[in-house]
Amino acid sequence: MSEFYVYLYTDPTTGDPMYVGKGKDSRALSHKFDKRSKSHFHRRLRKVQSAGFDPMPEYIATGCTNLGAYAIEKFWIAVYGRTIDGGTLLNMSDGGIGWASARRGKAYTGQHPLKGIPLTKEAIEKRTESRRKNGGFGKPLSQQAKDNIKASWAKRRLKYGQSGDNK
Repeated sequence: MSEFYVYLYTDPTTGDPMYVGKGKDSRALSHKFDKRSKSHFHRRLRKVQSAGFDPMPEYIATGCTNLGAYAIEKFWIAVYGRTIDGGTLLNMSDGGIGWASARRGKAYTGQHPLKGIPLTKEAIEKRTESRRKNGGFGKPLSQQAKDNIKASWAKRRLKYGQSGDNK
């Protein structure tokens, strides 16, 4: 399915390319509204916006497959270069697989590395014990929380019937 694209943000104050990314849907525009990220790119983007500019992404390639978009992103990052390598881009990685996977040294296979791998009994026990110890699993509920859950399920039964299915 060809639904991915590659985009470029240019710094309107200097005209230099500052970020190349791969995305789908509204990923390219989401950077403009991210007020929490502390990456160099997002800090620069906020600085440019506070100076009165409204940078818009330029779509370099559209209608790409996931792997195709990764390859194109990697190519353009190599062309412009990252600031840590003497280029102008504020990207955290050289593209393709993203900074988190690159940091772990994993190669992109097109599938989540743990998807479809069954857990061993020891791994399940270890995870369960960790959740119990950290309060994320089996944590006792207050009476108020129990009453809220009961009321919620009562409403659901009225709306969908005893089984809870919407038939």
